[in-house]
Amino acid sequence: MALVAETLPRGMPGPYQLQAAIPALHDEAPSAGETDWPQITALYEVLMGITDNPGGRDAGPATPSSTPPGARPR
Repeated sequence: MALVAETLPRGMPGPYQLQAAIPALHDEAPSAGETDWPQITALYEVLMGITDNPGGRDAGPATPSSTPPGARPR
């Protein structure tokens, strides 16, 4: 995560930096409940704003608040 945190503030991040930051945030959290979901959502929003890649739209975050009861977030 240190490498991602070091590169993101250097101007506008590109899609690869954003795609690296998202799983890094997931990995940094000890549990799904402690995941920084607002930050992950914000990264996906920036990613979708700079790329036409439908994978970015389709792979958006499944946050606990948007997941049906009993289902596990991805």
